[in-house]
Amino acid sequence: MPEGIRSMPSRGTVPLSVVDGLPMPVLLTRTADDTVVHVNPEFTAAYGHSNGAATGMDARSLHFHEQDRDKTLAAFVGGVLESVEVRIRSTAGECLWAQADTTRFDLDGVDDVLLTTFYDIGERKKAEALVSEMARFPEMNPGPVIRLDVDGTVRRCNNAAGAIFGADLDGKCFWDVCPDFSEEARRRSVEGGDPIHEDVEVGERWLRLTIAHPKDTDQIFVFGTDITSQKAAERELAERARFPQMNPGAVARLTADGVVIRANLAASRLFDREDIRGRSWLELSPVIDDDIWRRVRESGALVQYEADIGVRCYSFTLRHETVSDQVFVYGSDVTELKVAERALAELARFPDMNPGPVCRLDRQGTVLLANPAARAVFASDDLSGRSWLDLVPGVAGPFWDRLLTSGEASALESRIQGRHYVLTHAPGPEGIFIFVYGSDITREKEAERALRQSEKMATLGTLAAGVAHELNNPAAAVQRAAEQLEQRFASLQAARTAMTAALSPEKAREIAAELDVEARVAATCSCDLDALARSDLEHELEDWLLDHGVEAPWDIAPALAEGDFDLTKLEELSTRVGEEAVGIVATWHASAQQTYRLLDEIRQGAGRLAEIVGAMKNYSYLGQAPVQNVDVNEGLRSTLVILRSKLKGGIVVHQELSSDLPRIEAYGGELNQVWTNLLDNAADAMDGKGEIRLRTVVRGRRVVVQVEDNGPGIPEEMQPRVFDAFFTTKAPGKGTGLGLNTSYNVVVEKHGGTIRVDSEPGRTVFTVELPIERPGATSSSGENPMAGSS
Repeated sequence: MPEGIRSMPSRGTVPLSVVDGLPMPVLLTRTADDTVVHVNPEFTAAYGHSNGAATGMDARSLHFHEQDRDKTLAAFVGGVLESVEVRIRSTAGECLWAQADTTRFDLDGVDDVLLTTFYDIGERKKAEALVSEMARFPEMNPGPVIRLDVDGTVRRCNNAAGAIFGADLDGKCFWDVCPDFSEEARRRSVEGGDPIHEDVEVGERWLRLTIAHPKDTDQIFVFGTDITSQKAAERELAERARFPQMNPGAVARLTADGVVIRANLAASRLFDREDIRGRSWLELSPVIDDDIWRRVRESGALVQYEADIGVRCYSFTLRHETVSDQVFVYGSDVTELKVAERALAELARFPDMNPGPVCRLDRQGTVLLANPAARAVFASDDLSGRSWLDLVPGVAGPFWDRLLTSGEASALESRIQGRHYVLTHAPGPEGIFIFVYGSDITREKEAERALRQSEKMATLGTLAAGVAHELNNPAAAVQRAAEQLEQRFASLQAARTAMTAALSPEKAREIAAELDVEARVAATCSCDLDALARSDLEHELEDWLLDHGVEAPWDIAPALAEGDFDLTKLEELSTRVGEEAVGIVATWHASAQQTYRLLDEIRQGAGRLAEIVGAMKNYSYLGQAPVQNVDVNEGLRSTLVILRSKLKGGIVVHQELSSDLPRIEAYGGELNQVWTNLLDNAADAMDGKGEIRLRTVVRGRRVVVQVEDNGPGIPEEMQPRVFDAFFTTKAPGKGTGLGLNTSYNVVVEKHGGTIRVDSEPGRTVFTVELPIERPGATSSSGENPMAGSS
């Protein structure tokens, strides 16, 4: 036992029966160790601890916190018999607040006992907690909250009040701080009664103050609301109030009950009256009912309704202004608009009569409405709710994203159920809906396909004629040389026999071997002499041979002159073989040279034929897969060979082809058709005379091809249309307008490239850019269709 408790005097001896009879919970503990000696029935009833269970327990264990018991003993030890608030733990685990008073007693049979009585203060603690919680509300209130004495002295205020009226508001007279508060409102505030509302201006703010003075207190409470924005709106409304008389539409202001306070002339004349003030708008205006008026009063938003007055239709807009608790009415004559709406409704029936599909979609692509033609296209009784992006190939992805972001109408060509359609997608007003208008172009596509095929065949015929012409020259040269070769072999054999007879066999072989080498070289080289010098040489050779007894020297003199066999060589030959044999040897040499020359002509002609055939094979990529690793330079060279008959003459082609051009993945045959179209158009534009420049370069991951000509150019107004189908700048009958359109489709659609034209008088450049790696799209047919010229 603490020393202080031992020194406290005892209050006397108390029998246990008295303790049990006390009307409040009582706890008896031993002073020495504060263990429980006894609890009365009231303690058991209040906290659930029975006397038998509690006896012998440490008194601290009965409290919610041991410190509570320590507080009780501390007060007792200090010699001050005061009440202490403690928390008792009930057997149910509850925390019960009580006021504890402790006294020292001697119990019958037990000396030195502490008697502690407990008084329930749970309800008071709850009230205090509630008051404490409520005390926090002013600080959370965005508006000022102030508590005053009846003389106006500020006793307490929240932060919002300090921010508006000053941080040192406490202790000041509120009526001085807020001088705009009227004397009448101040008097009524002091008297108490119903709350008072007053609008005051503080600096640049307007506040609506509500003052409450409960009659059972001597305090006044002030609550403020910031109505600065409402005041601004009122000023705006006041400014607008000057305009109603000039407004051709009806304008009126009503009370909360619907009685007209003010109305302009248009509103009064609408109802054939000079003045409608004092009349009920609900009685004057048709259609308006209790439901409309309830929405006006409760929503605070604009409420509209339409009513027929006489032969005219009017639209009324009502708004409840909460600040003034008034309703403003604005009326407009919408008769013409209604007529237009009826016309529009009639127009709305046209989609059902449209032979092409018509649909309305939302921005997610869901079909909202579809006409019968659209339902027939997709063989469905109802398209509503279905995804247009799934129904139509090619819509999903970049096309749809571009349509939503650009807000412009875009056309898409698509094949649906075996038929071709052009579907124009047009965003509606404000982009809420997407409207689709379709046209069946299957017949046009078939006609276009037939025309393209006809154009291909015509182009094929033109190319075939050109190639045939190119093949004809070397073939004729080969045939002519072969026919002459037989005669030359006979002449050569006869000359060899004569030379062997004129010379010894050994001498004849020696001379033949030497002259044979010269004859081979001379057959492949052209004479360096001009025509006049060569003619003079031929005459000199003829005279010399004639003087030496050679018959018909004019047959061998041209061959000797062509091989640069002059008089000096004849003199040397005469010295070696003698004058009798020189003519025979010279004749053999001329025959051998002519024979080798004919063989060279046959070899060149055959090589030319092989070149043309190889170019044709490379041009068409005959026998190869549709997609190859293509050498663009080789394709351009092959195309030049195929078009040689058209480009020769007055057209000069300059090739500026990059030596490090990489191969690209492409439809080789179709690219060659693009080069054919561009070169053919350039030749036609220059009317067979001019210059063409072919350029190839690498830019990043793209190969660039340019075809430039110095023709008259394309008029500026026509340049945007040159790639359109059936558009041509050629004279009637010379082009179908499909060549450049086909080239555009091959470059852009099939290869993911670009093609453009830049033209001015004297210079036209078509630029084609192709990716080195072809995009994933593949040709549907794998064909290499021949394209026509535009």
